[in-house]
Amino acid sequence: MKKLMFLVSGAVLIALSSFGQSPSEKGKIIGAIKDEGQKALESASVSLLNAKDSSSIKIIASDKTGLYHFDGIARGKYLVSATAVGHAIEYSPIFEISSANSFTQLKTITLKKKTGELKEIAVVGKKPFIEQKADRMIVNVDASPANAGSTVMDVLEKSPGVMVDKDGNISLKGKQGVTIMIDNKPTYLSATQLANYLKSLPASAIDQLEIMTNPSAKYDAAGNSGIINIKTKKNKTKGFNGSVTLTHTQGVYPKPSGSVNTNYRNGKFNVFLNAGYTSWEGFQTLDINRNYLNISDKKINSIFTQHTTMKFKNPEFNVKLGMDYYLSDKTTIGFVASGFQNNEKNRSTSNIFLKDASNFVDSIVYSTGNTDGKWKNGSFNVNFRHQFDSTGKELTADVDYIHYNSSSDQHFQNTTYNPDGSFRDESVLTGDLPSNINIYSFNIFRERRVINFAEGLIGREIRERDVSVFGFGVHQNCVPLVEGAALSVLAGKAKRRAFR
Repeated sequence: MKKLMFLVSGAVLIALSSFGQSPSEKGKIIGAIKDEGQKALESASVSLLNAKDSSSIKIIASDKTGLYHFDGIARGKYLVSATAVGHAIEYSPIFEISSANSFTQLKTITLKKKTGELKEIAVVGKKPFIEQKADRMIVNVDASPANAGSTVMDVLEKSPGVMVDKDGNISLKGKQGVTIMIDNKPTYLSATQLANYLKSLPASAIDQLEIMTNPSAKYDAAGNSGIINIKTKKNKTKGFNGSVTLTHTQGVYPKPSGSVNTNYRNGKFNVFLNAGYTSWEGFQTLDINRNYLNISDKKINSIFTQHTTMKFKNPEFNVKLGMDYYLSDKTTIGFVASGFQNNEKNRSTSNIFLKDASNFVDSIVYSTGNTDGKWKNGSFNVNFRHQFDSTGKELTADVDYIHYNSSSDQHFQNTTYNPDGSFRDESVLTGDLPSNINIYSFNIFRERRVINFAEGLIGREIRERDVSVFGFGVHQNCVPLVEGAALSVLAGKAKRRAFR
C-alpha cells in the first residue's frame, strides 16, 4: 500500500499541474434540408439550439446534397433551426443526446418560400454568416447577433467543422494540430497560451474567420491539419469613427469585458487602434473512483477515491495599433504593432482516500496546487501589397518581429495522514518555468486567387531561451529526509532558421 500511495501521490501532482479532467461522452446529429419541391438546399444556415433557452450552440451550412451534421455534442436537449435565402425559418422537434442515445438522425426539414405583399423595395447589403469559397469557408462574425458580447473562442466553438475541448484545444474536422493565424501571421503560442489569448480577444474586434482544410502553397506546410485565419477589423470609412463595447456575463463568477475600436482615414493615410480587456474566472470539480485489481485472480486489492476542486482566474489585455499609406489605388504599405498580456492564477485542493480491499481507510492525502503564470507578447510588422488587376493577382511582402515572454511559478504539496488523523509524511514540488522567444520572419508572395496559385519565399529565424528550475522535498514525521530540497536546473538556448 505504501508503494501505491507513493505512485498515486506523484500522479496527483502531475494531474493538478495540468488541471485535467476525464472526458465526457459526445454525440452526433445528422439531417437534411430540402425545399417544397424536395430539392436539396445547398448553403442553408443550420443552427443547433439549446432546448432550454434557444441559445445558439453551433452554426453550420448544408452541403451540395442538403446534408448537415454536428459532431462532438455534449449530453442535453436540443433542437435545430434552418433557414435559407428567400425561405422562412423552420425548426425540428426537440431531441436529446444521452449515453443511451449518442447518435440522432433528424427528419428532413422542409423550408417554405417566403410569401407576402410587396409594399416597397429596399436594397440592403448584408453578408451571410457563412460563405463557402473555392478554397476556404468564411465566417462573417458580425452577421450573427449571437456573437455580441462573446469572445473569439466562443465564435470558434460555433463555427462549422471546428471543435474546442474543455482545455481549449482546437481541432478541425476531427484533426488536431490546427494552425491558428491572425491576419495571415502565425501566432507561435502554445495550446494553453493560445486558448487564453482567444478567450481574451473580443468578437467585436474581428471581421472574419477563414477556415481552410486544404490551404494553398502561400501558407506554411506546418498546417497539415488545416488553418484557421482570424482577420481583425480595419475600417475603410473616411473620417474618424469608432465603437466602444462593454459587456458583463454573470454565472457562478462574473465575466466583465470591454473593447475599443477606432479608425481615422483621410486622404492617403489610414490609422487604427483596437484594444480589449476581459477577466474570466471559473471552476472545475473532479471525482475519481478507482479499484486496483490483483493480476492473478482479478480481485480488488485496493481502492482509490479522490475529490478535487479547481478554481482559475485570468485577467487579460490586448492592443493593436497600425497605419496604412496608399501609394496608389493598387499599392499600399503599412505597419502594425500589437501586444497582449495574460495573468493566470490556478488554485486546487484534493481530498484523497486510499483504502484496502475491505474498504477500510489506510491513509488520507490532502493535496494543494498553486500556479501563477504571466504571458507577454509583442509584435511589429511592416507590410507591402500591390494588386495587379481585379482577378486577384497580387504581390505581397511582410517583415515581422515577434517577442514572447512567459513565466510560471508552481507549488504542489501532498500531506499524508493516518486514518486517525495523525501526520505521516509530506512532499513538496516547486517549479519556476520562464521562457523567452524572439522570432524574425519575412515572406514575399505572388498570388493568383482565381486559380488558387501562389509562389514565393518564406524565411524565419526563431531564438529561444528557457531556464527551468524544479525543487522537490520530502518530510516524514516532521523530520526532513533531505537537508535541502533537491534542485535541478534545465537551461536551453536554441536558434532555428527555416527557408522555403
